Amino acid sequence: AEDRWQVRNVANAPRHADALREHRERLDKWIAATGDLGTESAEVYAQEMKDELGFINPKSARYETFRQNVETYKQWAAQGK
Repeated sequence: AEDRWQVRNVANAPRHADALREHRERLDKWIAATGDLGTESAEVYAQEMKDELGFINPKSARYETFRQNVETYKQWAAQGK
């Protein structure tokens, strides 16, 4: 395959314009139909992750993995990803 791992951004490629428009329209309809409010604020995310970590055994591997993932997501958010 040309882009086996799908790492090349093709959103601005003219040959994908129709598909992009269709997907954006479908997403807009879904947002309206479900009442999706969009991205959580950083404060809400931090509180939810704190609560979740409170339920996981701090001595478990799952806790450390979850904690590391939270930090990664925070870094990505700060970078606008």
